[in-house]
Amino acid sequence: MTCTTFSNSPLSGNKSVKIFLEPSKNKRVCIEIVSDVLLEYGAKATRKWISELTTDLSSKGFTIFAVIDLSIHTSEQANAVINLFDGEIELAQTGDPLECKKSIRVKKLRNQDFNKNPICLTKQNNTQEIKDT
Repeated sequence: MTCTTFSNSPLSGNKSVKIFLEPSKNKRVCIEIVSDVLLEYGAKATRKWISELTTDLSSKGFTIFAVIDLSIHTSEQANAVINLFDGEIELAQTGDPLECKKSIRVKKLRNQDFNKNPICLTKQNNTQEIKDT
């Protein structure tokens, strides 16, 4: 297990935050607290923290994902953080019976070709079916 320490993180005031990472060949990290940090500390501090975190983890070979609830942030706040990442994936859910109930769409993927259409995710008979819409 490796330990990464970040000084002056917005999560800790002037203290250090330690993140413990399990070694594996699939080096992925998902940061699920971005919305909370953005609400509590604002775009400037969150951007600084995410930038430091992603730089360190990327240098160690990790792929970094972050979860942000766009419905509770202004577009300026959200974009200040989103623009630090190489890509953006949107998960959507609708109650409209005429539309796909759940879908996934790649909105941005730096230096890569990708399908810009949403992909419908439906569940039938306990199996996950993926349909390109």
